[in-house]
Amino acid sequence: MLRTALGQIPLIAWICAGIVSTLVIADILAFSLMDIQLDVASLIPYLCAEVGLLVLVAYYVCFRDEPFLRDTLLAAYLTLAFTHAYSPLMYALATVAMPLQDDILLSFDVLIGVDVPSVALWAQDHPRLHFALTLAYNTFAFQLAAIP
Repeated sequence: MLRTALGQIPLIAWICAGIVSTLVIADILAFSLMDIQLDVASLIPYLCAEVGLLVLVAYYVCFRDEPFLRDTLLAAYLTLAFTHAYSPLMYALATVAMPLQDDILLSFDVLIGVDVPSVALWAQDHPRLHFALTLAYNTFAFQLAAIP
């Protein structure tokens, strides 16, 4: 039964799980090598959310034949897991004294026609929209979980 159930999970999900696992290993190595301390207790709410989603995925894989809901929950789990694995590594690597790549990023913005200073000024001139977009950005995980 387990082999049949695991066979229902799309290949892309297995690839994403491999990427997340690699990022977690990179987190552990980076934090160890850079002597960065982590308050493990602060991870508990995030791990609970991920475990909760995994339990729901397992339920829908093993006991319910609803692939759309199963895949939606799986995508929510993988998105949260990727975010939780990638973010600490990004901040750890930001402490390394490497040259910034701002010029490359700016040239790409110019290439596609984006003028960042004017976009920033426009956002300042529209505080309600700025508030709404910030709220949408900061509640992304909740929105993802609310997708039926």
